[in-house]
Amino acid sequence: MTRSVLPGIRPIGMTARLPVAGVALTLALALVGCTAPSGTVDATATATPTETHGALSAQQYAAAVELARQEIRNEDATVTNATATVGRGTVHDSNVGVPCTSGHVLHIKLIGKFPHIATTGGPGLRTGPVRAVLLTADAESGQACLIGVHVGSASPKQGAVALDLG
Repeated sequence: MTRSVLPGIRPIGMTARLPVAGVALTLALALVGCTAPSGTVDATATATPTETHGALSAQQYAAAVELARQEIRNEDATVTNATATVGRGTVHDSNVGVPCTSGHVLHIKLIGKFPHIATTGGPGLRTGPVRAVLLTADAESGQACLIGVHVGSASPKQGAVALDLG
């Protein structure tokens, strides 16, 4: 089965709820509350670095790994690179039915082959094989609020934390 993805259009079959991150993450992020304007994300702000996961807390890293694994399973994807960053912001205009409202979001980038996703193009939009899937998730709940795709060549974001999906 191949899905068609257009910006701003909620793809069919992508409304599944994703697992909730641990209670420790909820408590840690409950003390922080900074929002960007509705539907926008500030990807420049990051959390305090930790020894093992860069700017991601252990709970954020675990949530990013779980979301990446779930997307790979759902799409029968072959992923050559998986990374994550964390930033301040909120997303109210979700394309998967769940907003990100905690004030911090995870940005997960999966680079590889996604055989069940196709782009239909449109005015000003590129078509071709999907080379990357971009997930935005609430850093507190661990639920995805946006999913996007990238066609053409894709590379990891500089400074992003590599996810060990093994």
